[in-house]
Parts: sequence; C-alpha cells; structure tokens
Amino acid sequence: KIKQSIEAAYLLIIVVISFVILYNNYIGKIAVILNIPPEQSQVFTKMIYCSVCGLLGGAIFDIKWFYKTIAHGYWNEDRVYWRFFTPIVSLTFAFCLACIFGENIIVHDNGFAAATLGFLSGYFSFKGSTYPFCTNFCICSGRMIVSSVIFRHSFTSSSRWETSSAFCP
Repeated sequence: KIKQSIEAAYLLIIVVISFVILYNNYIGKIAVILNIPPEQSQVFTKMIYCSVCGLLGGAIFDIKWFYKTIAHGYWNEDRVYWRFFTPIVSLTFAFCLACIFGENIIVHDNGFAAATLGFLSGYFSFKGSTYPFCTNFCICSGRMIVSSVIFRHSFTSSSRWETSSAFCP
C-alpha cells in the first residue's frame, strides 16, 4: 500500500505541475523568465503548450491505468518503472510532434490546437497500435507533413481543415 501511495502522489504531483506550467505559460510568465525574444515567444508558447499537455496526457493515461489495476487487483510493483516513465516519454513524444508540426500548424492557431495535439499524442503514446484514432491521426499527420515538404504547402488556419480531409481516410 505504501508503494501505491507513493506512485499516486507522484502522478498527482505531475498533474499539478503540468497545470501550474500551463497557467504560467498562458499569462506569459515563462517566456519572460527565460528571456525569450518577443518574435520567438509565440512559437515558444505553443511548444510549451504542446509539450506540457503531452506530459499531462501521459499522466492522465497513467492515472487511468493505475486505478484500474488497483480496482481489479492486478497492480504489480514490477511495472513501477513503466508507470514512472510514461509521462516523461509522453512529454518527449509531444515535444517531437511539436517540432515536426512547428511552422505548419502551431504558429497559425491560438494555442488550442497545440495543446490538443500534445494531449492526444501524450495520452495515446503507448497505445498507438491498438487505438484506431491514434493510428489514423499519425498516418494523417505523416501525409500532411510529406505533402507540405513536397509541395511547399503551408497549412494556414483557413485551409488546414479542408486540406487535412484530403489526406485522412
């Protein structure tokens, strides 16, 4: 029970820290503290949204799995490292997606698309092959990236949704 309590506290701390970072990012405090130039702060802010929401998505997935295993009686302390590293891997995955999408999508929105992209990529980072949504999401994203590189197409806010439907089944 003590190990389960420690694990629950760790996950709760990750969620609280995520929301604190998101709030400070929203009010612009992080860019000021890190002395990010104004011309780069918009992209930086969206990268933080995407990355931290990836951390949050991974932590929420981990919490869901944590209470499910306890409720069904198959919590196993041998998997503590998997549960510990899930949010960290999710953050890294979301950050990499933010880097890939950088100029094409993240710059042209108000932050919600970046946060959504981060959360969904973080939440589904370990279940991509079993969730059709994530598989289609990754395939569509890949097709859009390849198209933007080959045809030099920029996904602006007005054309993003019309263009993305052409790539997604």
